Amino acid sequence: MSDSNGDDPLVDGDDIPDYAWLARYMRIPSARFVSTPSFELLADGVEEACEDLGITVAYGNPGAGKTFALRVAIASRCRLPVTWLEPEHRPTLLALTEQLLYELGEHDLVGQRRVLVRPLIRLLAEPRLIVVDEAQRLTAECIDHLRYLSDRVDTNFALALAGGVRCMEVLNTEPQLARRCPLKVEFTYLDREEIEQYMPRYHPMYEPLERRLLHRIDDEYAHGMIGLWANMTKRLHRELSHSGEKLVTEEMIEAAFVRLDATD
Repeated sequence: MSDSNGDDPLVDGDDIPDYAWLARYMRIPSARFVSTPSFELLADGVEEACEDLGITVAYGNPGAGKTFALRVAIASRCRLPVTWLEPEHRPTLLALTEQLLYELGEHDLVGQRRVLVRPLIRLLAEPRLIVVDEAQRLTAECIDHLRYLSDRVDTNFALALAGGVRCMEVLNTEPQLARRCPLKVEFTYLDREEIEQYMPRYHPMYEPLERRLLHRIDDEYAHGMIGLWANMTKRLHRELSHSGEKLVTEEMIEAAFVRLDATD
């Protein structure tokens, strides 16, 4: 399904396979990836992009879970080989071209961009999904270059972009690219209602936990960020393992705050 070597998490949806590598990536026993509306939209976008060799975009603030969700969506909905790259900050067109070539297996090609584009186009003739993570680092010129490569009649690749809010700002300045993205999915931080809804599904330790304690964790540490909830869950799982208790207590949460340097 993919030639990338990235790992990722378990999902609570019936249509998502139970990948063993997801639990290994999360490194939290019994944790599950929760299928949110944003994830479902993104999964649809990935599937459509792969079928149509089009473009899909996941954007939002850091820690909202977009990259994590994109990996799961690709694992469950993409049947193409996958090439994943994370560009440097504001790369030149030459640097982006060289990185694409390297990730596609050409490690020794050097020269001017115009020379390197020809072998790159040949490599992109075979259907695949190109994923650009941290896409907000790209310049408008680089994004337009990806659009140019995607629009060529002699290339056959789908494109998935994941990045911060600036990613959408740059996309919106490029109408030719923006029109090629029928699904642009925003990932936001979880609100209080979503914390109550999703956290008990994310890990069994939260199912019996008082809702006020869930809110305390979020108010004093996680602030709706999936990545920080993962950190807290790892810490609480260790606290449970060391104590021999079956239920998370407020004392364990306070100890986790200290370990994680949480502040009000």
